[in-house]
Amino acid sequence: MPTFRVKEYGKIKSDNDYQIKDSSDSDLIIPSKSFDNIWKFILENQSADKSIENAFSLFTKGGKRVIQTKNYVGLIETKQKDTIEILPKIWKENGEPLGLEESKKMFLRMLSTLKNTPFLNLQEASLQTKNDFPILELFISLYIRDVERILLFGLKKDYLLITSNSGFLKGSIQFQNHIRKNLINRSKFFIRFSNYEESIPQNKIIVSTLNKLFALTSMTKNREDIGKLLNLFCNVGPSVNIAADLNKCQNNIRLFKDYEKALKWSEVFLLNKGFTNFSGNDINQALLFPMQSMFESFITHLFKKHNVSHQVTAQHFKYFLVSKHLEFGKFRLKPDIYAESSSEKERSIVIDTKWKTIDENQPNKNYLISQADMYQLYAYGRKYSQGGAEPRLYLIYPKSDHFTKELASFSYEETDGNFHLNLKAIPFDLTQNYQNQIQNILLGISEEIALAKSHVS
Repeated sequence: MPTFRVKEYGKIKSDNDYQIKDSSDSDLIIPSKSFDNIWKFILENQSADKSIENAFSLFTKGGKRVIQTKNYVGLIETKQKDTIEILPKIWKENGEPLGLEESKKMFLRMLSTLKNTPFLNLQEASLQTKNDFPILELFISLYIRDVERILLFGLKKDYLLITSNSGFLKGSIQFQNHIRKNLINRSKFFIRFSNYEESIPQNKIIVSTLNKLFALTSMTKNREDIGKLLNLFCNVGPSVNIAADLNKCQNNIRLFKDYEKALKWSEVFLLNKGFTNFSGNDINQALLFPMQSMFESFITHLFKKHNVSHQVTAQHFKYFLVSKHLEFGKFRLKPDIYAESSSEKERSIVIDTKWKTIDENQPNKNYLISQADMYQLYAYGRKYSQGGAEPRLYLIYPKSDHFTKELASFSYEETDGNFHLNLKAIPFDLTQNYQNQIQNILLGISEEIALAKSHVS
């Protein structure tokens, strides 16, 4: 079935409502039944989880329904097996937005940096796929590869505790149940024993996932591969309690290290677990991720990768906003990135990332910067000034057609005519040299100086 693509803050419409069927990356027209699936899915989740309002909004225009995407990206597969991919809106250096294929590659690149997820192997795989390869099919093929690796080393077995009313004696008799069950028929024994077998929670979860993916995939190759794998799990049935079996898998993860990645994928597929709890009966699969989390993870990854002068820590938690309340600190502060220099002469750096659109041409509206974000950085600045020099403060936003250059510094405080506790709001270009941008931030090189240096060289 076809794959449709739209970007953040694009509109999704039903083909029943529009005679012209042409779509763009910001205005997508899909089959009416699939549109109804997604509309109902959003309505169903609105009543259960208000956070879906950050992912979609619904409205009517001229009596025609419209679904507005917001700043969640990922994919939805409908009951009709139409897949809608929602991709990030990213701007090139020349002020033009990236095309759909480049946006998709960037989405996979950013997704591959999320910690404690199975997406860490996406980068290598995404480079091997064709431009029109659907994201869902990519996820499925990666899961197939992980299960094949498990089988390469052999399916693991474990001892399972089994209770049975049996015609033979094995293990130990459960006297209370034995008397209740076999008071008349004394040829039976109600027993409990351990059996070493493949039908363990880990393998049951894999079988359940393979069964679901067999129904989801539209690719002949993936379907064939899943069929072959299921034949190799012929002695294992599917899980009858997915949540309980997944919990058992987590409790025994060290003994099943080979299974770790596949089980994380299983959790994604069986629980629709992106960064969301959205689910429903009106769609087959929904894997949606807030761009704020993706951007934060990606920028943190880049700072750790390209840092040569500082000790970089993500989600640093040294200080509390309230230092003492009933002998304890309250309201822990967690800046996205804390960079501490190895040199005593260099100040530390506190950074927060924001996937928001600000406008360098609107100083009268504070460039559309959130006042809450400014308060947050002020708190960081005050706390991280304790016992040392003031830190350098940064708010990092994605570069866009409305935010192309570093804003003039914001000074929080003035003492005797001297301004200090300074904050810089800077754009990060996701299409240009990451290493140079990271080094300029860590070394405190302003955008103007960096640009001048590049011209000289």
